[in-house]
Amino acid sequence: MKMWNKTTKADFGKVILTWRHRDAGRFFGKIFSWLLGAFVFGILTSIFFAAIQLPDIALPAARIVFFIVFIFGLVNDLFRAIVNGYEYRITQKAIVYSHPFYGWERLGVLLGSAEKPFRQIYRYFFWQELKEIRELDHGILLVHRNENEIEVPVQNVIKLVMNLNLNKPEPKAKGSTKSEKTAYDKAVLRIVLQAARDARRDAINSKADQR
Repeated sequence: MKMWNKTTKADFGKVILTWRHRDAGRFFGKIFSWLLGAFVFGILTSIFFAAIQLPDIALPAARIVFFIVFIFGLVNDLFRAIVNGYEYRITQKAIVYSHPFYGWERLGVLLGSAEKPFRQIYRYFFWQELKEIRELDHGILLVHRNENEIEVPVQNVIKLVMNLNLNKPEPKAKGSTKSEKTAYDKAVLRIVLQAARDARRDAINSKADQR
């Protein structure tokens, strides 16, 4: 499977469209990972205090470290997956997945800047790398030129921002009923799909004109 390219610089040209989507399944999948990670840190803490001849402190310290790591990890991913949602951008040069270091994104801005949040990573594919963009029930499918396929989720939309004129009306606000939410997600999906295809076409045509 083709992996996303990575960078810490958001140099992808103008942002055409941005959307965020909620992924509860991904959040619950992280619980075991954080539980295991916290357990390992707890054991290492216990070993450390035992090694420096402080066995009475080893167990309480291990418990404290366990809970700090576990709670921090869960809260971080709760903000990232549920509260804020995962952010994707369609830009002039690429499709971009923005991955903040902290789930509470304001903290990343405070430790860095609005233009360059602390340790924020951008995963991306340049449009020229993609052979085709297909529609899925829950999102879009990027077909790489090496024939690998990458799914990009759209379903469970939290936020949609259309930065450039796409000659498309923004979908009606997301309703409270299941049918209204489904209709909203489908409307956003159509906009995302068309915007991605148009951006890819324009990028390829622009590259050809420069030759």
